[in-house]
Amino acid sequence: MKEFDFKKETVSEILNEIILDGIQKGASDIHFESNKDGIIIKMIINNVTYDYSKVPVDFKRNMISHIKMIANMNIMETKAEQSNIVKCTYENTLFYLHV
Repeated sequence: MKEFDFKKETVSEILNEIILDGIQKGASDIHFESNKDGIIIKMIINNVTYDYSKVPVDFKRNMISHIKMIANMNIMETKAEQSNIVKCTYENTLFYLHV
């Protein structure tokens, strides 16, 4: 699993790196799954789901806010469950962010 230094890089930089890495690996989907310990990030490559990385609980709220902004979700809503699929294109490559 890929590890990020959340103390040296901003959440925005890490999120950009995750997305670009997913594109370079040929991922069709990137999933962000929230749990009590943080966020589990998974990528689907050639119809196979891989555990990609983890976001520690200390950085969970900030990462969720950034993802919600990208997904045009309500960043103020914290009690109700929200989910969205963001269709993205980068250099003629189509992929999806599942949040």
